[in-house]
Amino acid sequence: MADRLHTKVVNLISDICRRIDFDWEIVGERGLPIRASCGVELLPTKAIGNPQKFDDVVVVGGLLDTNRSLSSEKEAFLLRAAEKGVPLTALCTGSFVLALYGLLDGYSAAVSWFHIKISAANSLM
Repeated sequence: MADRLHTKVVNLISDICRRIDFDWEIVGERGLPIRASCGVELLPTKAIGNPQKFDDVVVVGGLLDTNRSLSSEKEAFLLRAAEKGVPLTALCTGSFVLALYGLLDGYSAAVSWFHIKISAANSLM
C-alpha cells in the first residue's frame, strides 16, 4: 500500500513539475557566472539586452547585503524593463531590489517575517 501511495504521489508531482507555459532564461553579463547565496554558480543563457524580448522579468533575491549592488548594465536593464512596461516579478528577497529602485512605489508587497528586521535595519523598507 505504501509503495503504491508513494508512486502515486511521485507521478502526481511529475505531472505538475514540468515546463508548461514558459521558458526560463538566466540573463547576465555573458560568460560571467552568477553566484547564488548557497554557493552554486549559474551561467547566463542570454546576455543583457533588450528587456522587451521577455514576457516577464523575474528578479531573484539573495542575501540582504547592502555592500552589493547591481552592475550598471543590470540596473539599466531593470529600469528599462519597468519603463517599457515589461511585467516585473520578484522571488524571495528580489522584492528588496525592486524596492531599492523605486519599482514597488504605489504597490503592496508581501515580505517574509524572516527578513523584516534585517530589511528595516538596512533601511530597505
